[in-house]
Order: sequence, then structure tokens, then C-alpha cells
Amino acid sequence: MLCQFDGMTEIYPATVFAYHGCERSVAEKILASSSEELKESNRRGDWLGRGAYLWENAPCRAYEWAARNEKVKEPYVLGAVVRLGKCLNLMDKNCVRELQNARNRLMATSLINAELLKNEGNRHYLDATVINTALALAEDEHMPFDTVRAAYIEGSPIFDGSAFMEDTHIQIAVRNPASIIAFFRPRGLDAYIKALK
Repeated sequence: MLCQFDGMTEIYPATVFAYHGCERSVAEKILASSSEELKESNRRGDWLGRGAYLWENAPCRAYEWAARNEKVKEPYVLGAVVRLGKCLNLMDKNCVRELQNARNRLMATSLINAELLKNEGNRHYLDATVINTALALAEDEHMPFDTVRAAYIEGSPIFDGSAFMEDTHIQIAVRNPASIIAFFRPRGLDAYIKALK
């Protein structure tokens, strides 16, 4: 069963601004071409499963991620206008049930390696396996999801006793490249980067 409300599959009409932390050369190549796409991540521990990862409305957080990544020599941020479309929105109760059903299906098979069913720090092997299973089940029903969206609670409390964490963000994994309507260079980004140095 897909995310439903009153018998209708959830199609999110929302279009959001999202940001991808990356190597500057990658951003420049995409901005200079009408046919270049973001590279999809398909690492085993990616918490939202397979997709191109972006931070919703958080260009500074995207830059911080790129700057902390040892593989990135010149950190930069690529802006994107994303139409959520058919979204596995994990902040929606019905979509949470999708994951519970997918996990139950996984546990019913004997083909699953126990190592895949554990999260270890920032490597979300269990979450990624369950999400990829839910997405595969939807594809088998010829109803694939365009995007996956979730809140990620991360960092330290913003002050003593607070439940708000300093690095909390909403992340989107874009599975259908057509969901990205346009790419853009965030205004003020170069000044922000210069101020950090």
C-alpha cells in the first residue's frame, strides 16, 4: 500500500528550494549545461536509500557538509528547485507505515544478511535497506516514488535543556531526475564562503 489519504496516493504539489553540497567544479559543470544531472548516491549506508541528496532550504548546512568532506577540495553549493511529486515523506504517518510494512517483508525472508539490519553511527544500513525495499515494492507495483524526504535530528542541543539540535535539517533524496526543475547558484554564497575563511 502506498502513502494514501482518502484512497488517493500522495502527490505533493510542493516545490521546494534545496541545496547540494559538492565540489565547486561539479556545481559549475551542472550550471553550465542543460543536460547534466546530479550524481545519484547508492552507498549501502545512505539513510534515505538511493538518490541524489539535498538539504531542503539549508544552503549553509549543505556547504558545511561539503567543507567537512575530506574528498572535496573546493567546497561549494548547488541550488535546485525540486518538485516533490510522488514523495515518500517520512514526516507523514501513512508513509511511516510503508516502512513498517517493508521491514516486515524483509524480516519474513531468509535472504537478508544480519549485518544489513543494523545502523552504525552515521551509516544507516538498516534504514537504507528498509527504504530501498519500500521503494522497490512501489516500483514492482508500477508506482515509483520521485523523492524521499525526512527530518534528521543531529548535533548538540542549541542550549542547555533544549530539544532543538544545532544541525537538524530536512533532507531529500531525489530518485527521479525530472523532479529537479532547475539548478541555480545561491545568491550570496561566495560572500558567505569568503566570510568563513
